[in-house]
Amino acid sequence: MDKIEKIRILVGLHTDRSAYDLLERAKSQMEISLSSHAEIKKQASNVVLQELERSDDTAEIEKGVLKFVEWIKS
Repeated sequence: MDKIEKIRILVGLHTDRSAYDLLERAKSQMEISLSSHAEIKKQASNVVLQELERSDDTAEIEKGVLKFVEWIKS
C-alpha cells in the first residue's frame, strides 16, 4: 500500500464468525482434501461478497476496496 503509518482492516461481525467456524471445521479434520479446501475458499469468498453487497455505496468505500485489491495483487 502507499506509505502509510497504520493499516486498519475492518470486517463485519458475520465475517469474523464465519472465518472462525471455517477454521474450527478445518481443525476438526485430520486431513484437508483439495475439495474441502476449495469449499472453504468458496465459502470465504461468498462471505466477502455479502459484506460488500451490504456496505454503503460511497466513493470512499469504493476507493478503499480498490486500494485493498491493489494491495492484494502486489
